Amino acid sequence: MPSVEELIREFRERWGDHPSAQLSVAILERLATLPDDQLRMLTFISFKNVLGYPSVDELLIRAVMLLANSSVHALDAKLLFIDDDDAEYELDPAELEDARKEGALAHPVTGALIGDYERKVFPFFVPSDRLIGARAHA
Repeated sequence: MPSVEELIREFRERWGDHPSAQLSVAILERLATLPDDQLRMLTFISFKNVLGYPSVDELLIRAVMLLANSSVHALDAKLLFIDDDDAEYELDPAELEDARKEGALAHPVTGALIGDYERKVFPFFVPSDRLIGARAHA
């Protein structure tokens, strides 16, 4: 299993000095130092806050997505549905795909169809197994 430093080196070799890549490296460096309890549910606002970054902008979003979708695969992307009672449910990507096809999301507990589901579904991220293993080498 690679160390965090090896993940960063691999990332830099793949993505170079692109501004999004530089921000991705800063995120990786910061995630390597955070306590486990702060890694359970990372949102774009979480990344903004841990970096002291000014706002959730396109550059930050791209940097996070590179970490989730590149060969480095440091983050796993997840989906959270928050209903009208503020109850939270993790969604499977297939559930969201079905909702897009059907035009409504079936509530995970009640089964009631929710037409305005898109404003109630939020992405979040967790460390991938690869990043967890790399952190263990620290």
